Amino acid sequence: MAKIFRKLERKRNWDNAEWLQDGDVKSIVSVQCLATNNNSLSIYVVDGHPEQIDRLVAALALTRDYLNVIDLATAPEEILDACMIGTRSQIQGTTPDQVVNNWHVDLIELSVTNVANLAKSIKSQGEICRVQRNDVLQAIRNSLTQQWIDVTRINDKLRRSLASRGMGNLL
Repeated sequence: MAKIFRKLERKRNWDNAEWLQDGDVKSIVSVQCLATNNNSLSIYVVDGHPEQIDRLVAALALTRDYLNVIDLATAPEEILDACMIGTRSQIQGTTPDQVVNNWHVDLIELSVTNVANLAKSIKSQGEICRVQRNDVLQAIRNSLTQQWIDVTRINDKLRRSLASRGMGNLL
């Protein structure tokens, strides 16, 4: 079963608050976690096998300037239809892993209602998870070992950080 994945900037925004009604999410989620650009939202659609998820984590981590945790929202792909998000565009991602880039999809022509319904569906049927730094590092190491990564697309700052963690020979 395919799942959707969205990288989050602030996992704590998804935490429950006593003033929220059941099944609702804070409004900040739509502004910071599901912020649209030109009424579109970037996601990845993955079959959900652990190797694919680790590969996605590594690819997303390698787009940053520094090594840190990765927060993800994940949910069954079917929620898109339930949220009446029917317009999708297969757009190449911008990670250093070309296969992961092929998993990238833009949800387009989104309304406030679509985004709110998506947030509520992720909260009720999905999961908000944090991949710890050591697990991110292991996913990166594996992707580099498998030669899935175009190392020329890793920025210098992160490349130096990875080299200092014993991965210089893989870069």
